[in-house]
Amino acid sequence: MKPILILALIAWIPSANAGNLLPEGSMEIPSDQGLAEGFRYPDPNWLKGFGAAVTVENENGNRFIRLNMPRPEQLIACSFEIPVPEGATSLRVRWRVRANVQKIPTKEEPGGSGVCLIASWYAAPRGPGERGYKFGGMQSIHESTSGWIDQEAILPVPDGKKFISFQFGTKNVAATADFDDIVIEKHS
Repeated sequence: MKPILILALIAWIPSANAGNLLPEGSMEIPSDQGLAEGFRYPDPNWLKGFGAAVTVENENGNRFIRLNMPRPEQLIACSFEIPVPEGATSLRVRWRVRANVQKIPTKEEPGGSGVCLIASWYAAPRGPGERGYKFGGMQSIHESTSGWIDQEAILPVPDGKKFISFQFGTKNVAATADFDDIVIEKHS
């Protein structure tokens, strides 16, 4: 009787992922290639041209995505796209990041630079043809962190936009950036 009671209690405990619109933001479930499930990654041949790398690391039993861009060029990013929940007027995005920034360009780059999370809104899912793109904002870190830091953003949903795409990575900066525990929730 006690084992049944214990199993019932375990089943009752709510999931840590409950309410997260991104099914695998914790990075704990690997894909067939060993990367975090559900994310789009840059082409490996493109990465080699810049000496860059995207890996999933394991530190003390915690998996996270690491992006390494040794030169302050381009945008190196992993991305994912999710539908906006029916009736949502804003989304709350939370994530953890750790950055080791080696070099930032001396002139201000158009569209910003740094270790970043970029959001873009669309009227239709990814595919050919006009998607109705609208830039949703970018949050950047321009210097190294002393460890993991928590970040948060509230993103208002523009009229007529049904999908949001997130890119997290490095833009116009030489850096190593770690990302983990991405949570996206309906805010209002």
